[in-house]
Amino acid sequence: VESNANGGTDTDSKQNIQRVESTENENEEELASLKNDIQSAGVQLERQNTEQKHNALYFDALQIERYIRLLCSCIFIGGSLILIYLLKETSPYRNIAYCMALVQSLWLIQFLGVVLTMQHLHSIVVFRRVVPDTLFLVVPYAVKEYKTRIMSSISAMSSLRGSNLFYLLGSSSNICFGMTFSAVSFKWFEFQVINADSVSLGLLLISTFGSTIITGWELDLNSKLSTGLHYFGALVSFIAAPTAFAIYQSFSALSIIIMVITYVCLGVFGSVYAFWKPEYPDDPSMVHKVSMFCIIVELIAVVNGMLCVILYIWCMDGNTVI
Repeated sequence: VESNANGGTDTDSKQNIQRVESTENENEEELASLKNDIQSAGVQLERQNTEQKHNALYFDALQIERYIRLLCSCIFIGGSLILIYLLKETSPYRNIAYCMALVQSLWLIQFLGVVLTMQHLHSIVVFRRVVPDTLFLVVPYAVKEYKTRIMSSISAMSSLRGSNLFYLLGSSSNICFGMTFSAVSFKWFEFQVINADSVSLGLLLISTFGSTIITGWELDLNSKLSTGLHYFGALVSFIAAPTAFAIYQSFSALSIIIMVITYVCLGVFGSVYAFWKPEYPDDPSMVHKVSMFCIIVELIAVVNGMLCVILYIWCMDGNTVI
């Protein structure tokens, strides 16, 4: 067009177009030759064929995690409906206890699947900020791994904003709190006066609410409020559940055994957390070992707390003592 505007001929324009097309063909041939050389060297290309794109899109690690999460959700919904149907002649307390056991089992399986497949367990911190031009919309914007610092607890792992563990603990805690609230509401009408059993009901409800606080307030060294509430929720959750079950069972042998095991595990965990070094710059394997030890010991206490809540609700039917 410029050639014609400056007095050029149509022949000149056609020659220019042919010259451009010839250059493009040469570039495509060079690109094809380069791709062949890379493939012969065994290097994976960015541009993949349709089958490779499909596999990368649907069967990578992120997609597998999503499918597992979807499967567990379907198991919970379907399993709860099946339990309710099969146990339709059973009391509501027993149905709630069985459904809660299903929820907690699914959480435990997924949590162990994450922890036991980690080759190196270490501290991870998620940084958050307020989105520009907003007042209260807070999102994660960076992740920092401290490979020489131990991962101190289950709650520290599960409070990582945006992680699958954060979703798992948050959803299971809220579901269990709702179930516990329903059971406590039904049972509360049986008590005409404030007594030991009514106090234990309050402790039971507080214990399940404490687990929701853990995911609501993460460990943030820059916020004393967030860190304090996080530890408060963990402390309430661990202490209130065994105590409530022991009171309701009139301190039976089983309730005392569960309570002692829980408190011993918490004592061991607290001792390790208080006296062992939080960081091992020259020994990365020690970071993994100490982190795994803290997680496993605390997990025993967590499972005992879950068991206390489930057994408490199960025993509400007929005020059973086991």
